Amino acid sequence: MSPMKKIAFTDQEALAMFSQKANRNFAFEIIMKKYRLKVCQIISKIVKDADDAEDLTQDAFIKIWQNLEYFRGDSQLSTWIHRIATNEGLNFLRNKKKMTMVDIEESSNSMNHSVFQYLTITP
Repeated sequence: MSPMKKIAFTDQEALAMFSQKANRNFAFEIIMKKYRLKVCQIISKIVKDADDAEDLTQDAFIKIWQNLEYFRGDSQLSTWIHRIATNEGLNFLRNKKKMTMVDIEESSNSMNHSVFQYLTITP
């Protein structure tokens, strides 16, 4: 076998390796290389910002790492990863919307307070 030959692992093989503590990092690296682009594409479609998508892709893989040992196999690994990526994007938008609403309310309250002060100070 030449040194340039690429070795591919199935999801099942990667999961089996992940279940062995000694091979966890290698198995996760295989999964990351296989799904990183797809996860980033899914998130990019949701959040519409490349920088946010990159950050959220990292967050998604942290969640995948933290929960991979609990993956039951009721679905394909790709489906499970797709759901995590989608949830990361949607949660980001929800939190962004909440932050925007809080900022608008704070601005409104601040403006009302300023107008009230102006009205009470002027004769």
